[in-house]
Amino acid sequence: MDASRGISQVTIAPEQLDALPSLGEADIFRSLQLLPGVSGTNDATSGLFVRGGTPDENLVLLDGMTVYHVDHFFGVFSAFNADAIKDVQLFKSAYPARFGGRTSSVVNMIGRAGDPQAFRMSAGANLLSGRTTVEVPLGDQAALMVSARRSYTDVIQSGLFDNLFGTLTDADEAATPQQPAGRGGRRGRFQVQEATPFFYFYDVNSKLTWTPTPRDVVAVSLYGGADNLDQSSTGQAVQFGGNTFNTPSRREITDWGNRGVSGRWFRQWGGRFSSDAQIAASEYFSDGTREITSDQFANGFLEENRVQDLSFRLDNAWNVARSSTVEFGALATQSDVRYGFEQLQGDSVRGSLALAGEAFQTSAYAQHVWAGPGGLKLTVGARGTYSDATETTYFEPRASLEFPLFSNFKVKSAWGRYNQFIKRVENEDVLEGSRDFWVLADT
Repeated sequence: MDASRGISQVTIAPEQLDALPSLGEADIFRSLQLLPGVSGTNDATSGLFVRGGTPDENLVLLDGMTVYHVDHFFGVFSAFNADAIKDVQLFKSAYPARFGGRTSSVVNMIGRAGDPQAFRMSAGANLLSGRTTVEVPLGDQAALMVSARRSYTDVIQSGLFDNLFGTLTDADEAATPQQPAGRGGRRGRFQVQEATPFFYFYDVNSKLTWTPTPRDVVAVSLYGGADNLDQSSTGQAVQFGGNTFNTPSRREITDWGNRGVSGRWFRQWGGRFSSDAQIAASEYFSDGTREITSDQFANGFLEENRVQDLSFRLDNAWNVARSSTVEFGALATQSDVRYGFEQLQGDSVRGSLALAGEAFQTSAYAQHVWAGPGGLKLTVGARGTYSDATETTYFEPRASLEFPLFSNFKVKSAWGRYNQFIKRVENEDVLEGSRDFWVLADT
């Protein structure tokens, strides 16, 4: 772990996470919650609350793909398999001008590349899930890495799973004792039942890396992960006062997750100038269905949320001199966000909500890093973003200064302006439980 470079910047190799507390295996986001300035509010989320910000105010990137939901298993695990990650950079604030679109922090993860010299395979398991990683050389200049993880809680419900399930349920009931069942996949909020819900999660990472020349690197990355929760239950016949009644039957299924693909070409044009071109597409999905029926009534809801984005970015770095580096680039992003909710009563729709938005954003940035005498480091940059959803151009100046007063004492200061164009809405409804969904900013 290296926290000495940059302001509020921490770089971690996943191998170092083994020394930190974990639940059976190294967990990237759970480990980040242990850092100064970062926290998690409870056991039911892997999201990062960075210096008062909320998890949706963090920009989470995996090989250039934007990841919107970082939880597995009601928040017990994060959505990223540490075996598939090479490096993790956390900018708790004052992040460089090449990043934008969030107001709290940036988590930039780089996936592992396979070994082009030898075949490698590893596997591991705990009481909740199993995982495996395979690295396959493809000639002398290319390699493929595939890493997969899946829980087997739908097949074997161990004592640990039962304890975790009970802990999450009890914690939620203590917070909202009168609240009925909600979206179980959201924050572990689900109604206590005699039968344990049918649940499992999985994630898959793969990366193909090719180095055709000593100056070129081409990589293609894929990521997919999802949680599947089935809380359905059947009605039962109950004797009361000499009469027989059927308790309500319930069909409740929730699926949520992320998937994405990215392609990258890095070129070292000369000793001082390099370019990094990347195209990425990502999607967050969440689907929920609840139907409760009995002899007297039938009600429920249908809910769907989709966040899709397609982006292209070009980053350039020019080492003008040993003490001077100029970075500049551009980014174009097309975003499409849709949310729909229908409240059902019998065969009719009692209420509905439909939100949809599209936005095209273009950004450009430039940054100059100057290393002065005595360890002085001054960074000055700016970023401009135009959003057609608001028909406005946003200017974001940034500046930072580092100066070592003594050999083991350094003063750091930074200032900047940041904007965010997508937001997660949390809806607390005592009649329907807790749901959250993403929407785009408009005028």
